[in-house]
Amino acid sequence: MASTDSSEWLEARIMENLAKILSPEENTYTVSEERILMPDGIKLAADFYQPDMPADCKPYGLIYVLGPYGRKVFRGTGGSEGTFVVAMTEQADPQAVVRWRREQPWYPGKFVTFGPSYLGYVQWALLRDPPEDLMASVNLCRQDEANGGGISSILELRKLKSVIEAAPLFDATERFLDGKAPRRHLDLVNVPLLLRSGWYDTLTAQTLAAYARVRGRGIKVYLTVGPSTHTEACGPNALPEVFDFLDEYVAGRKKVHRPLSVKVFVTGAEEWRALPSWPPATEERTFHLQGDMTVGAQTPAADSPPASFTYDPHNTTPTVGGPRQARSGRVDDSVFASRSDVLVYPSAPLNEDVEVMSMPAVQLGHSTDVPYADPWIRLSEVDTDGVSHNLTENW
Repeated sequence: MASTDSSEWLEARIMENLAKILSPEENTYTVSEERILMPDGIKLAADFYQPDMPADCKPYGLIYVLGPYGRKVFRGTGGSEGTFVVAMTEQADPQAVVRWRREQPWYPGKFVTFGPSYLGYVQWALLRDPPEDLMASVNLCRQDEANGGGISSILELRKLKSVIEAAPLFDATERFLDGKAPRRHLDLVNVPLLLRSGWYDTLTAQTLAAYARVRGRGIKVYLTVGPSTHTEACGPNALPEVFDFLDEYVAGRKKVHRPLSVKVFVTGAEEWRALPSWPPATEERTFHLQGDMTVGAQTPAADSPPASFTYDPHNTTPTVGGPRQARSGRVDDSVFASRSDVLVYPSAPLNEDVEVMSMPAVQLGHSTDVPYADPWIRLSEVDTDGVSHNLTENW
């Protein structure tokens, strides 16, 4: 009984202190359930949040959040009818919701899409045929295509071009997608975009590629990349930037969201940097793996012996930090240096700071005694105490 009283007392004190810190609630709103009829008879469930406002005050626009989590207008989820199938109804259903919404008395006449992660991915399905009343899009930690290995990798090999063109791979893909072209969105989006990611997000490379492609078409696009993981980059710390963006492009307030379109965090300098575009002008530097198990600028001798290691599936190489969904981020990865299944190539100590402001690439020749293997490569920084921290990686 005493412990219960103590826990209740502690909870009361915490809430009392929070009440002193947090500002009073200034806005109230109502939530209503909507059932939206699709052309095939399926009804989707959605929650409609509406702020309480004076009769003479009208909203600037509506924020449309698409996704399968909770009540977000997806088949087979959160009370919606039908069956949820990933990436198969994300184009037709949101367009049907847009048409339905235009008939509602509360619709203000324009909207913006918003969402992180999968909720950002599904926005691209709507953006490949942008509705005329769509004003802008906020895409946080988003994915626009599922690639990174497998069949997408062999497309980079020119020697296989004739084989790829003759193989029925794309015909099969088109049949599976029922004729829907999966990658037209970046060439069709025509509204201002806010893209956000983190250096340890799983989708950073796609975010950077999307920024470059959309910007190349002359579309207004903002990019923010912080020292964050996937979850952190999608979190509440993104909201101030989102609100500023919406103020300018939805509310139409005459202010500059930010003078330069790119904002990135330079991890070594521990500072935010504003840039006119990404990537910035850089000088390419090439390093080679040497025969003495070091890395340096000089080209190795042609007769340098290859290095080798043995992978033991019963003692697998650990996953430590990096761009992934769990146990991610910048961490102490010194453990790799002591493992026999990891080849470590240290460089000579740097005499001056080196800023890496783009995406490092690796060309690697290798062979294995098993049919399939994916070599994994990581670039890390070793401090003066001999502690290693990861910078970037690929496989």
